[in-house]
Amino acid sequence: MMPLKSISTDQQEIWAKNWQGQRLQSCYQVPSNIALVKYWGKVGPQIPGNPSLSMTLEECHTLTQMVVMPRQEGVPWVEFFFDDRPQESFAKKIEKWLTELSLDIPFLTKMSFSIKSRNSFPHSAGIASSASGMGALSACLGDILGQLHGEKMPLPIVSHWARLGSGSASRSVMGPFAWWGEGSLDNSNNQYAIVAPKVHESFMGMHDSIVMVSQSEKKVSSTQGHALMDHHPYKDVRYQQASANCERLYSIMKAGDWDAFIPLVEKEALELHGLMMNSDPSFILMEGTSLDIIHQVRNFRADTGLPLTFTMDAGPNVHLLYPKEYYRKIRPFIDNEILPLTEEQNCIHDYMGMGPVVKEWH
Repeated sequence: MMPLKSISTDQQEIWAKNWQGQRLQSCYQVPSNIALVKYWGKVGPQIPGNPSLSMTLEECHTLTQMVVMPRQEGVPWVEFFFDDRPQESFAKKIEKWLTELSLDIPFLTKMSFSIKSRNSFPHSAGIASSASGMGALSACLGDILGQLHGEKMPLPIVSHWARLGSGSASRSVMGPFAWWGEGSLDNSNNQYAIVAPKVHESFMGMHDSIVMVSQSEKKVSSTQGHALMDHHPYKDVRYQQASANCERLYSIMKAGDWDAFIPLVEKEALELHGLMMNSDPSFILMEGTSLDIIHQVRNFRADTGLPLTFTMDAGPNVHLLYPKEYYRKIRPFIDNEILPLTEEQNCIHDYMGMGPVVKEWH
């Protein structure tokens, strides 16, 4: 594991000397990600119970602008606007995050933060908005501090900051495939994600068509869901199995073996929902339409031999994964056979992305 060093006092003195109270700003676009091997259960400050492996998305992203100025008495430490509307509840979450960061970087308490943000996807789409949102905040903060030093903050530090706000956000600042958690990969650890290297070209550019079964608010938050693992009867077995699945899936992706990739990814998705069903209290987040889609996908694959598979996060919506070279053969099936199963026939067609991008606010 590569150790993550604290920000030195000398470094902070350089920031303070170079800043001198001027207004600084940064704007980043950071995507969400979809976990192929799931992270479910944590300890301490966002430490995962098992490693996870994810694909970084492209079209499903958060655009965030961060402006810093000298902190003044009577002025909020953080003001946050989402879709041009003030969001005090998320501003408090950012303050909590900055408070934790300031234990290592006291210099942050001298700044006030004005933040604007918006998503390219609906809040209820079953896409990890906390991953893209906290990833974008971390990228902006890293850029602003980098401006004071004359060079960018290293991505592992940005990933570490993002993790403290949302575990899955640690992966969103890496691309195209990210590994987070201790494992066999060089430098893999629990503090920040790393890019999963040497993935076979057949997985590069993979598509993810996100079928929205329901746009209702989640019945259980991610925080509540992770907490259910604390006393789950299958906790230890799950952590061991997920670690083994992570290692195996990465080997499969290096080899370009879609035949082995498909059952393992589907098993991971179904096991996540099985864990929720076996929790106390128990939650069933799948819907009948989710199962209908799964059956249709498996029948289509059996009939055509085409490599279409699915995964799911903690909700009813279904992510359909397939190689880019089969786009023209698989998309008609999704549009004509899968979408009519849903009430509003909503789908976001996304694909593999590379991570944070510098943007201008507009």
